[in-house]
Amino acid sequence: MGHALLAAGDTAAAIERLSGLSSSAPRDTLSWELGESLPVERLVLARLLQQTGRCEEAIRVASAFDHSQPLIFVTFLPASLALRRDCADALGRNDLVARFGARLEALSRTDLTATVR
Repeated sequence: MGHALLAAGDTAAAIERLSGLSSSAPRDTLSWELGESLPVERLVLARLLQQTGRCEEAIRVASAFDHSQPLIFVTFLPASLALRRDCADALGRNDLVARFGARLEALSRTDLTATVR
C-alpha cells in the first residue's frame, strides 16, 4: 500500500504507511524470504525521508542493512551506505561521511567471487 500511495503522489502517507511496516519473519534465521525482510520498503522509506529533509531518520532506517540477518540485506548495503553518507553530508556530520564513505569504498574493492572459488 505504501508504494501505491507513493505512485499516487502522497509522499506523507507513503512515509507513514512504510514506517508502520514490520517483519513477521523469525529473527534467528539468515535466509528470510525477500518479502519478509522488507528491504525494498526499508530503502524506499529511507530515500523518502532523505528527500523530505529528515536525514537523521533516514540514517536510522537505512542502518537496518548493517545487520547480517537476513542475507538479502547484503544486496542493499551499498545503496544504504551511499544514502547514509549523503544524509550525513547534508547534516554536516563529516565524521559519519568519512565512516560511511570508507565502508562503501571497501565494499567496492571486495571481490566476492574470490570467496566462491
